[in-house]
Amino acid sequence: MTYAIAAGNDNSDVVTDGATPARVVAALTIGASTLSSGGTFIYSDLRASFSNFGNRVDLFAPGDLIRSASNTSDTASNPGSGTSEAAPHVAGAVALYLEGRTAASGCDCFSLYNSKVPNNMLPASSYAKLSTCPDRIAQFMKSNATLSDLDASTIGAGSPNRLLNTSSLSAPTNPIDNQRFFVWQHYADFLAKSTPSPAPTPDSCDPNNPYTGLISQEPDENGLNYWTSNITGCGVIGGCPQYNPAPTGCGTGFNDNNSCTAGKRIDVSRAFWVAVYPSWFNTSYGLTNFDPTPYATPNEKWLDECYWVYLRRRPPHDDLGFQYWLGLLNSSQYGNPANQDGVNFIIEAFIESLEYRQRSGQP
Repeated sequence: MTYAIAAGNDNSDVVTDGATPARVVAALTIGASTLSSGGTFIYSDLRASFSNFGNRVDLFAPGDLIRSASNTSDTASNPGSGTSEAAPHVAGAVALYLEGRTAASGCDCFSLYNSKVPNNMLPASSYAKLSTCPDRIAQFMKSNATLSDLDASTIGAGSPNRLLNTSSLSAPTNPIDNQRFFVWQHYADFLAKSTPSPAPTPDSCDPNNPYTGLISQEPDENGLNYWTSNITGCGVIGGCPQYNPAPTGCGTGFNDNNSCTAGKRIDVSRAFWVAVYPSWFNTSYGLTNFDPTPYATPNEKWLDECYWVYLRRRPPHDDLGFQYWLGLLNSSQYGNPANQDGVNFIIEAFIESLEYRQRSGQP
């Protein structure tokens, strides 16, 4: 079940205010926005002055002077203000996302963020592979928000500058085909995780899993826009004057996929590898002769890490699948350490694999 929760109306941080259930990590916590009154603002929206804020807020939605039904007569209406007016906007957007989608079983057994695969010999697709799981829905809503539209001076310390946007809700069957979702997932898969407060509940499917309940780093608005624009180009976000040079991209929308976007997705994924493991890559984006301990070669070490990053499992290295990909990577075409073509080949194989796609939803 996906919950859209009002952040509260005390003009304070959700966590320090003790707002419940707004501070629950698993919920979509919604702050209220209001329209700018004009003047010198170049922004179209502000955080409503009463709305709670902070890093536990997931996104903002309209919550000031929202007209709704009144109990004074069958036809009466009344404008209301509060995060309780903002949260239903997000609940409605979730309903639009879920339209035509069915089933939500097994979501606790394999989260996008919080788990490793319980059995390294079984793929992620043996567990949850449903785009209706709450973490998939929350990630889609947050990643496809309008970014940096709110006046940053009003949003409150720690708040994301994300405003609900429903324009991408003719979503692809599998949300990983949405470019914003794809880039967001790279932040979750590549960057270090943290422990929330209160402490997480043990994973009922894998109680000894050390990754249960850990929170992934979320992208800042600038980073999410930049890397997505490297796939789509700048038109879909209204231009990229803040980037020099501006990303070229494919001139496509968030939900569009073609041969151009396929290549750009490989480039973006490789950029995360280079950023997180800089000593592993040379200036041509091939592998260096880095220390592969405890494995024999850089190719073997990097392939092991590919299984972990993309599929959340580490198979034994005598596994037939692992040996197949290692043999291809070690070929004379790519070398050992692998050249850029070999790196690109393996990245493409993983991000287009059925198992990777089934982490997010139906293939």
